[in-house]
Amino acid sequence: MKPVTPEASGRIPGRRLLHSPGPTPVPEEVMWAMSRQPMDLGDPRGDQIIAACEVGLRRLLQTEAAEVFLYASNGHGVWEAVVENLLPMGGMALVPGTGHFSESWAVQTEALGRRVLRTPWAEGRPIDLHALAQALRQDTLQEIRAVFVVHTDTSSGVSTDLAALRAAMDATGHPALLVVDVVASLGAAPFGMDALRADVVVGASQKGLMCPPGIGIIAVNAAAMAQARANPAPRY
Repeated sequence: MKPVTPEASGRIPGRRLLHSPGPTPVPEEVMWAMSRQPMDLGDPRGDQIIAACEVGLRRLLQTEAAEVFLYASNGHGVWEAVVENLLPMGGMALVPGTGHFSESWAVQTEALGRRVLRTPWAEGRPIDLHALAQALRQDTLQEIRAVFVVHTDTSSGVSTDLAALRAAMDATGHPALLVVDVVASLGAAPFGMDALRADVVVGASQKGLMCPPGIGIIAVNAAAMAQARANPAPRY
């Protein structure tokens, strides 16, 4: 009987390294921190840690006033939180095409009882800003409540020039909110929420932030909070 080698059994000897856009390798100091016992929910240090995370995330997102919310979820979880809070049942979002992740967000939005308007997508190309502007101009009844943009779509390996996209939206005069997915780009590419005048930003822990998967991040400005408060859709 032949001995089973590590290679044959699927167990590769030595330290295995991640070479992917996400999850990314987790630094040793983060791994060591995870070896500690969790805190009691009433521990006063918990509030201090949350406050420090919120301050740090505002600095990273380059925003002064946006509220930051942390979720025990992946990126799909914070997508859903955005849909449920910003769009009424039957409400519409414009989702410019970037590849797999823009389409996944669109399909999820439809599954939650909302309508989606898509723009065409060409492999290896960023968002078609002409098509985006045309869709907004044609929405004379202003049914589009928000534009859901994936900054970097790792499935197609493309990033979109967000400043140019913001300018294209402004040129139409349409009041739709700008919602940006920076799951794959936060911490890896320059991003300024306030300078861009993004209304909502969604991110996650497992990519550029090099932390374990499982934390979803949302930053929300005053205009988006007002739209969420006026939204009659049920949510908790």
